[in-house]
Amino acid sequence: MPFPPLAERIERLEETLQIIHQMWSDHVGPYEGKHYRLGATLNSPQPLRRPHPPIMIGGAGEKKTLRLVAKYADATNLFAGPNAGPGVVKFDVLRGHCAQEGTDYDRIRKTILYVGPLDPDAVDGKAFAEQMAQ
Repeated sequence: MPFPPLAERIERLEETLQIIHQMWSDHVGPYEGKHYRLGATLNSPQPLRRPHPPIMIGGAGEKKTLRLVAKYADATNLFAGPNAGPGVVKFDVLRGHCAQEGTDYDRIRKTILYVGPLDPDAVDGKAFAEQMAQ
């Protein structure tokens, strides 16, 4: 199975997001992109949820991934952990992309995937709660 370079995968993701947004709209015409060409973007039956089902994009790439979140997503999943270092959860970067795209930052649901061990001796989870508060 081919595994294109990261830049191409991001391009393909953006085209896919454009296609599904078009499929969920009233415009069922053709789609012409660099990687995908469709004669029509018909989606039948249409989703029950309007304007479309929520889209979540996970990842923390500052230049491309978070820009796609600001432009196309309803939710994002970022990463955190004890070895990740400060600034890994890049809400400020996302806020900047939202400003550039004209997207309401507060309407994007933000979730965090914590990757790391928890202290098995911690009874009340206070250390974890303090780390997540940061």
